[in-house]
Amino acid sequence: MEIALNLSLSGMAFYGADVGGFGGDAEDENYSAWFKALFLFPFFRNHCAAKQKKQEPWEMGDKTLDTARRYIKARYALLPYLYNLFIAQEEKGSPIITPLLYHFDGYPYVDDQFMVGDSIMQAPIMTPGNRRKIEIPEGRWFDICQNCWIDGPLTMDYQVNGDGTPVFVREGSIIPIRKAGRCTGGLNEVDFVCFVGSEKKSWTLDYRYDEGNGFLYREQGDGTVAISISVSNPSIVIKKKVHGPGAENFKERFFIVGQVSETGEPGVEIPFAGSTLVARPVEAN
Repeated sequence: MEIALNLSLSGMAFYGADVGGFGGDAEDENYSAWFKALFLFPFFRNHCAAKQKKQEPWEMGDKTLDTARRYIKARYALLPYLYNLFIAQEEKGSPIITPLLYHFDGYPYVDDQFMVGDSIMQAPIMTPGNRRKIEIPEGRWFDICQNCWIDGPLTMDYQVNGDGTPVFVREGSIIPIRKAGRCTGGLNEVDFVCFVGSEKKSWTLDYRYDEGNGFLYREQGDGTVAISISVSNPSIVIKKKVHGPGAENFKERFFIVGQVSETGEPGVEIPFAGSTLVARPVEAN
């Protein structure tokens, strides 16, 4: 993890370790931990050296196969978010993954949890068991595993139940995912998952998209969805404007996470980062 974060800060954006470890034979618990820890890394692949035991997911136990499948799907669902981070990296040199010290004061020695862009923080469990210490920086964070808000700064003794991994999203984040959390589909068919609290605040996002392959975007430009969210408890106003190539074919939905429905209606479940969120669908103006 320390090597990955240092390389990212040094300009090597497209980096990732070999899932399962290149040398030696990974046991099931260790193999699952690799998938959970690296599924949001810029470069994500399963690999091993010659003359080792086979380490494809289907060569492991059924439970481990299910874990690998879950986090591969979670990565593909979040590709619209990751793709926009790569756009920023190409244009500005912004690193994809960063240690906490890149964004927050007071964490010079935290080298086992990291930010993915400005919005998502992951604190993977990399030792046997299901507990670890987690640093929550200043601000409000939505705990994906527990489906609740946490106020920082805070040091937590955190326990993961089930097959989750500790992932937290900053308040005000608008995360683009593939529609309904699927692992297939274009970058122009997106669900925007909005993590907003109850205080009077506003946030914005410019989501960019193109064909997702080739270099045509350098000639034609890309499409942009300009989004603004204003919260004035209990109301939420979402505005969006789509422009650029392919605007007429762009399809989007909006979901609010972290606020109880005014009418008490049940939310919908959305797969997100290896867990399941309860979200409320809303319409944009």
